[in-house]
Amino acid sequence: MTGYIGLYVMTFLLVKLSIQQQITVPTGSSVRLSCACAKSRSLHTSVQSPITWTFTSSSGPICIANWTGVKKDAVSYSSTTKYRMVTKRWLKGDLVISHTSPADQGNYTCEITRRCTVLLDINVPVSEVFITINRGPFLKAGDVVTIAENDRAIFKCYSIGAKPAASITWSLSRIPIRIQVTSVSFSSFTYKGRYDAVSTLIVRRATMLGYNDQPLTCRGSGARASMANSSVWLRIVAPLSPPTITGNTNITLSTTQRSVFLSCSTINSYPLAIIQWSVGGEDHSSTIHHQERFGRFDVTAHLELVVDGSDDGLEIVCKVSSPLQTLNKSVTLNVLGTIFT
Repeated sequence: MTGYIGLYVMTFLLVKLSIQQQITVPTGSSVRLSCACAKSRSLHTSVQSPITWTFTSSSGPICIANWTGVKKDAVSYSSTTKYRMVTKRWLKGDLVISHTSPADQGNYTCEITRRCTVLLDINVPVSEVFITINRGPFLKAGDVVTIAENDRAIFKCYSIGAKPAASITWSLSRIPIRIQVTSVSFSSFTYKGRYDAVSTLIVRRATMLGYNDQPLTCRGSGARASMANSSVWLRIVAPLSPPTITGNTNITLSTTQRSVFLSCSTINSYPLAIIQWSVGGEDHSSTIHHQERFGRFDVTAHLELVVDGSDDGLEIVCKVSSPLQTLNKSVTLNVLGTIFT
């Protein structure tokens, strides 16, 4: 993961002088920390004093580099691959840190006859953001979120582990959300020096107008233009109207068999309602027609049965379903034998 390092360099001269520095570098790069104490000496002063760099983190201080001040190569290190001290010319005493990472964050102290302290601060970019709805689990990018028309929906977007805290924005179909929602709130808290940011988006009353089949995107922006997106698709579902069954269910057999025609209908569905007939507990095929009116659908399924006397009392069920709802309507056949006059 590529991040950024903020270096707070604070130099304390043991007598009177105080020097402060602020540095920012990318994670994984090299950084040079200046030993201001060494720079403050007169150019005519002979460099004979030892120079020591100490790193202080939450685990305590450790000596990471020490130079005797005489021979250029007389430097000892806690890690020869991580640290290097400059021991020539005007840059004497500077410490070079290679392959910086969050573990390098802390105070760096340069000591000669004065003390120089460097606070190394690590910036971590935004890597991922996650969306939830109504306190549910994290959604995957591209998931379809189904909401009943006129219902309330609460979306949350999470950015975890960035430093500084991510700035979170919402957009619907790539248009920034301003007036489409009631409120957007933001909060963050520190966790091991990093920040978890949460943005809450509240849809007070979901309507098909402006929301349906649109991508809802959460974007987290962080240090040095780092960015992460996550999008889900909104699907608004209209409530089902109760189905109605038409047709004659009282059958008088004038021959050995007779056909029965029934129709099951529902109106104003969105998306297109699915109608399934069940005859005696088993699914039965039918002919389905639909008509669109103002963006919604009226659906009718026609059932044809051939019955005989054994079908008396047979239950026929029409099942109408949408992504969020299922409604049933049933009738019972009344089959009479041939009437003789």
